[in-house]
Order: sequence, then C-alpha cells, then structure tokens
Amino acid sequence: MRSVMRFPTFSRYIPIAWDRRGTAVLEFAITAPAVALFLAGAADYGLAEWSRSCLSNAVSQAGYYAFRQGTTVSTTNITSVVNNAFPLTSSPPDPLSAAVSAVSVSYPPSGTTGTACYCPSGTPATLGTAVSCTSTCPDGTAAGYYIQIQATYTLKGNFRLASSLSTNGNQISDTVIMRLK
Repeated sequence: MRSVMRFPTFSRYIPIAWDRRGTAVLEFAITAPAVALFLAGAADYGLAEWSRSCLSNAVSQAGYYAFRQGTTVSTTNITSVVNNAFPLTSSPPDPLSAAVSAVSVSYPPSGTTGTACYCPSGTPATLGTAVSCTSTCPDGTAAGYYIQIQATYTLKGNFRLASSLSTNGNQISDTVIMRLK
C-alpha cells in the first residue's frame, strides 16, 4: 500500500518539511509572548481594581468624617482624611503609586454649607435643585444639608493595559454625597 504524502509537491523538493525537530521551540516562541501579555494585563488590571477599591475606601472615610463633624467640617481636614486613608501613599512609598492627585470638596451648588437644603434622588445620587429646609422630600425624608467629596487618583501601572480599557484613561475617581444635618 502506498502512503499518502501530506505535501507531495512541496516535500519532494524540500526534505526539511518532513522534519519535526524544533516544533516545541516554535510553538513556545509563538505562545510565550501572548501568555506574557495576558499575565501583564491581569496584573495591571488587578492593580487598577485594588487602587479603585482603596480610593473608594478613602473617600468613604472622608464622608464619615464629614458626617461626624456636621456643618462645621473643614475642607482642608477632609482632604487630609482622604490622603491619610489612601494606603498607596504610606511609607515606604510604592514606586508604582503616587498621592491622590485631586480632592474636590463642594457644597453643591451654592458653594457654602448651611445655605440650602436638598433632596437627593436616583442612583447614583443627585441633589437637584435647592428646596426649603422645612420641606419633605418625595421619598418621605426631611430635606437636609449635603456635602460632595470627589477624589481622583492617577494610576501608575506597569504596562498601562488596564487604563486602555477605562473611559478615563489612567484616572480613577470616586464621589460621595454625604448628609451633614
């Protein structure tokens, strides 16, 4: 019985076509960069998610601080709470990270606390227009004084792969709206 050749015309002229030595090296050369890129992306994405979680915790701590202080809260102290609660700024400094790049504290939209009351609605919460401080909100709660705290962190990843998937590039931000009174 005659054997069927896989590459009859090609293998007749080039005998190396029948040689199987080096196949594993070739497969490794093709798959190793793809696996390395996948692992680098996974590590970068993990760092981005961990940074987002840390920033969310820091902003939550600042919101709790503002809640405890009430309408006499200082924006300087809130900024300090965010920076101190963000673990990426701890000692020794992490070469991949930096401090929170921006902390914005506002009393929307009037700019000063104690001048207007709001009824938050929706998810995520929006304050809408100012209402009388003696009025009742549509959900049955009383109108109150609110503060908005927003922090932004610039991610400094190894490969910047996770930042290419984000709509904000390498910027991670979180916002909290806290009732003061």
